[in-house]
Amino acid sequence: MWSLIDQITAFLGIPCLLCSQPQHEPINICKACLADLPWCQQSCRQCGLQLNIGPKSTMQLICGQCLQQPPNFDLSLAACHYLPPVDSLLRRFKHQHHLPSGRVLAHLLTQKVKTYWQQPGSFQPELLVPVPLHRQRLRQRGFNQALLLSQWIGTELGVPVARQFCRRVDQAAAQQNQKRQQRLHNFRHAFQLRQPIQATRIALIDDVLTTGATAEALSRSIRNTQGNKVKQIALWCIARTPPPGHQLIW
Repeated sequence: MWSLIDQITAFLGIPCLLCSQPQHEPINICKACLADLPWCQQSCRQCGLQLNIGPKSTMQLICGQCLQQPPNFDLSLAACHYLPPVDSLLRRFKHQHHLPSGRVLAHLLTQKVKTYWQQPGSFQPELLVPVPLHRQRLRQRGFNQALLLSQWIGTELGVPVARQFCRRVDQAAAQQNQKRQQRLHNFRHAFQLRQPIQATRIALIDDVLTTGATAEALSRSIRNTQGNKVKQIALWCIARTPPPGHQLIW
């Protein structure tokens, strides 16, 4: 669902954010660049890690790690790999508050979800829950990128967004160079629910999935809060960061 301004802008023509060629879509990316993005394919349905099981496979499999230690969320869905040009769009959106880049990223995830919804038995949430930022990080950045993404995605998919259910109560240390177990330890008391969630199926919205520690901690808090009706939790994100040495095929 696009606003009147989006439709007028598309009619007049806008340059693609990636190749600068004029195009007439209601989003700042042309069809050629859209097709060339590093889309995630054949991934583990729980952690989102690519399984490299063949370009023609349509099976939804679970990786060995998730079979041994299932996460607290039931499904993850990432639009793209964290590779150029998706990584640069994310940096521009998060650190420069470049809203056109954010709208493109939200569009990528929306298209991924719509394609997934065509599969039998697909997960369709009743509520989108953006991963919250700690108030200190929110003051520094000025906005929560997950909330903006949720609002754009929710509008296009017709799914309501929960803005105030969860809060970040513990500001963990920088996570970039830490392993999964270290991150899980840092996030063990990071989130708290302000009130029970009445929806039975929800989707957590975040920008990048690295180890899954953030989603794991938030999902655990949701499942452990009394009064919740949540039965199924999905994680939707823009990009999946592969572990070191993992070969990607797309």
